[in-house]
Amino acid sequence: MSSWRCRVISVAASAVALATPLHAQTLYYGGDVNTNLSFTSGVNLSLAHAPNQLVFDNFVVGGLPWQVTSVFANINVSVSPFPSTLSWEIRSGMAPGQTSGGTPIPGGSVGTVVQSGSGAYSVNSTTYTIPVTPFALGPGTYWLSIYSDLANATSGLTSASYSTSGVNSINAPGDQMAIWLVGVTGPTNAGGVSELISGHDISYGVNGTVLRGTTTPEPATWTLLIAGLAAIGATARRRES
Repeated sequence: MSSWRCRVISVAASAVALATPLHAQTLYYGGDVNTNLSFTSGVNLSLAHAPNQLVFDNFVVGGLPWQVTSVFANINVSVSPFPSTLSWEIRSGMAPGQTSGGTPIPGGSVGTVVQSGSGAYSVNSTTYTIPVTPFALGPGTYWLSIYSDLANATSGLTSASYSTSGVNSINAPGDQMAIWLVGVTGPTNAGGVSELISGHDISYGVNGTVLRGTTTPEPATWTLLIAGLAAIGATARRRES
């Protein structure tokens, strides 16, 4: 096989590789659970000590964007019946606005909702995973909350996100800081007050793929590929004639 033909086939292989999707992986993990401590995260908490409070913890998308395909949390369930769906939110720009004792902190913010949703989950031990319609997150710092709607609960206390010591964490700052968003209202979780959870991170996670450049070959690559394939076809026709 001539060298020019080898180069053409190599270009074709490269174009195929660019179009091949990557396998999903864990892109963010707060770390293995500390089952001695968990924090209530939910709405309509008639059996708990606050009506609506969502626990958020931060993660970092560095360098290349992510395509998110599912989110997960390690959850301490002590309520019945537990709902068949869980909800989630990803926000940007959050900062605690007060301590757990109510002391104001300058610069507090409830942030901006970037993505949200709800859906049926799968369970593996304490890990509850929710598939999502794939979406992209660009580089930056984000805050994730996963929570339940306990409006129909009749017994027990609540459901709560487990804390973590950060062992085996991935893309988690490990800053020993989470946020309770307390007193949100309505289906969009508007308003509320951001409250510092000091000394603790949360065992949350995100699954998906890293978007390593475009999945569509650039025009110059397509031109070279088409020209090469045309040359191969012309050579084959000459040999057959």
